[in-house]
Amino acid sequence: DYNRHKQNLLADYEKTLNSITYDEIRDLAKKLLDSGNVIQVTMRPEAQPETDE
Repeated sequence: DYNRHKQNLLADYEKTLNSITYDEIRDLAKKLLDSGNVIQVTMRPEAQPETDE
């Protein structure tokens, strides 16, 4: 996505992630949810470490 944004999002991943604000997330969620399109979200629980039982 470097060509469009002139930013290497992989190299600057942590900087990019930390620059996202609560208001930006809220505004994006509102825009997506108000668009009238179907939204499907799939979440998986965090992997649990294996234990010796």
